Amino acid sequence: NSKNPNAPKWLCGGTLITDRHILTAAHCVHNRNDLYLARVGEHDLYDDKDGASPEDIPLIKTKIHEDYSSVQFTNDIAILTMERKPSNDSVWPVCLPHEEPYRSNNFVKYRPLVTGWGSIYFNGPSSSVLQVTSVPVVDNNNCKRVFANKSVIDDRII
Repeated sequence: NSKNPNAPKWLCGGTLITDRHILTAAHCVHNRNDLYLARVGEHDLYDDKDGASPEDIPLIKTKIHEDYSSVQFTNDIAILTMERKPSNDSVWPVCLPHEEPYRSNNFVKYRPLVTGWGSIYFNGPSSSVLQVTSVPVVDNNNCKRVFANKSVIDDRII
């Protein structure tokens, strides 16, 4: 994205899971009829000369989980379908485990990489540059115990 006020404003991140499908949060696309583009291959939202080669691809379909709740944020998942696959050779779908034993592994205690343009400190502004860090995978029982009085943690929460 550029600082041009007429340029699209990017809403949420997502993960390319096939050459034409993006996994994102339902709360980002729920009741949004103005979503028409996906940007892939971005690095710095405000610097068009950052070395990245972002590509804007029209969206043709948005599918929100049928049991999504905008009150409890359960089943907060959606799939966006792009009109075509990216032509940028540096953009690839995420590598998902396809073979045993990886497919059935619950990955608790692993530390996968996560990326995003969110706040880099509590209540801080969002970053314009894509950030990366590793976070531990925690099982739902620990989440339920820690957040027992604060929110719903069950099998409908990722």
